[in-house]
Amino acid sequence: MFEKIIGHEESKEILASDIQNTKVSHAYLFSGIEGVGKKELALEFAKVLLNTENLATCVDFKYIDKLPDKKDIIVEQVREKIVNDVYVAPATCNYKVYIINDAHLMNGSAQNALLKTLEEPPHYVVIILITHSEEELLTTVISRVKPIKFKALKSAEIDLLTEKEVGKKLEEDSREYANGSLKIALELLKVSYYANHIY
Repeated sequence: MFEKIIGHEESKEILASDIQNTKVSHAYLFSGIEGVGKKELALEFAKVLLNTENLATCVDFKYIDKLPDKKDIIVEQVREKIVNDVYVAPATCNYKVYIINDAHLMNGSAQNALLKTLEEPPHYVVIILITHSEEELLTTVISRVKPIKFKALKSAEIDLLTEKEVGKKLEEDSREYANGSLKIALELLKVSYYANHIY
């Protein structure tokens, strides 16, 4: 399970065990530094739960991110996509899955609105919060979710991922700066690419 995901064996094992033992939590907190694959694994987890490869067309899946013209994830987003939707039974399978990317960007009103759902969720609901700033979430929110911690990627894993994405590896002196983050590694490679091809 989750063969497409490179690294994060412990996190994958926890989620696979929850599925196999029918002990899927009503809410998870995927936390760790930026750019290590939290969102990628969350999406793969959702696909398994919803038995689909195309989340874009799945009516039982909702994805929440900060709106381009806002600095926060606002309460209206949480109410519209989660609070007002959770009590509608799943249309196609046994679950309804909600992912909140950069969950630390939820303002106080949004977090409090979500808290009510976390306290008394329908049995078929799975909410996944993704964050690299866990300390910005309310302790009451954190206390009601199952934590899944993501560690920095290993150098070999970074190499596999960057070769897959851009066909090259980081130089040795850039590895430490990347600090186990694919996001930073790709940014470094782009800088290197432009430096070698434009200047």
